[in-house]
Amino acid sequence: MKGNIPTRAPQYTDVHVLLISWEADDLDCNEEISELRDVFAKSYHFRTERYIIPNGDVNDDSNAASFKAFQALSKEITRFSSSHPLDTDLLIVYYGGHGALHESNRCFWAA
Repeated sequence: MKGNIPTRAPQYTDVHVLLISWEADDLDCNEEISELRDVFAKSYHFRTERYIIPNGDVNDDSNAASFKAFQALSKEITRFSSSHPLDTDLLIVYYGGHGALHESNRCFWAA
């Protein structure tokens, strides 16, 4: 058994946290995310970033607005993950919002 347990924890050069929620925040996650951001930044000295997923244009039909939100979120997660060296930095992504497993076995995030 001893051979299966790591003898030391991995060492990271830096830790970055991305906190995500929706502009249309019906769960009122802003206070929770602010408190969590304070814990990460003040207690652990992690670098934090906040991203608010845009609602989209209310004049768009729901599919177009959803697609624009998906594109914006995808772009932000790509930017976040590609701007830090993954071999030395730990990346944490926190999402405050509704979610479900889509029938295609993919995660579905919703406002």
